[in-house]
Amino acid sequence: IDVAKKEKMATLLNSYDTNYNELYELYYEHLFGQKDNYLSFGLGQIPISKFDSPIKSDLQTQYFLNSSLAQNTTFSYPTSGIGGYVSSNLNEYTSLIFGAIDATNPLANGIHIKNLDKYKLSKFIAINYYPKLFDKYQSSYSLLLYDKPSVEKSPINSKGWSLYLAQDISDRCSLFFRINGSSGDYSLINKSYSLGFL
Repeated sequence: IDVAKKEKMATLLNSYDTNYNELYELYYEHLFGQKDNYLSFGLGQIPISKFDSPIKSDLQTQYFLNSSLAQNTTFSYPTSGIGGYVSSNLNEYTSLIFGAIDATNPLANGIHIKNLDKYKLSKFIAINYYPKLFDKYQSSYSLLLYDKPSVEKSPINSKGWSLYLAQDISDRCSLFFRINGSSGDYSLINKSYSLGFL
């Protein structure tokens, strides 16, 4: 029985009958200002999803939140790629990250540098804000904007964005809201929303 088709799911269930080989993340990061970490840069194989809601891994592993709620279901950026980023802590609560990765190997099945001279780069910028409400309850707000060019293995240009908001309302409860969007026909889903509490 094809459950995904019968239930009209836009994405497949997390069960695959084939092996996927990908090199997702391997990079060097250097920090300037050890105390305040006011500036850092990274070079290597970098996934843009690393900056798409920085706390999503905690949501899935610590709180067992389903990936459809924790992740960006409309993403059209490459899985990973050779590139770099610069990150700066603007103040105690705010960080700004911008960077670019090679878009010519969207499945990240190894490290490929031969196409870097074609300047087909997926560019992104992320802003994270972590204030405390009443100096007690932690907040987490993040915004990611990205632009994926058309390449041979993925011949559709796509721009996308992702907004994630989370707010602790007690020592044991937190509200979260996520909205994502992308242009073009690269993703099966163009807009998604999720809302809940932990």
